[in-house]
Amino acid sequence: MGRANLRVLYDGSIYSYQVAGGISRYFANIIKNLPPDIVPILTTGKKRKLNYPENPALEVYNFPL
Repeated sequence: MGRANLRVLYDGSIYSYQVAGGISRYFANIIKNLPPDIVPILTTGKKRKLNYPENPALEVYNFPL
């Protein structure tokens, strides 16, 4: 039987306030280096494209602030 993907939720509201540095850089480094069986999910309040972490499995959900 195959192993299910683990989904990890990150509160990405920081990406609405700052482009880089601090916690957004910390999140970016963690998410970029996750193993392929972990699906990162990032929530944010902006609908425009921001400087999100690089990960092919990244799911971004936008919610109104």
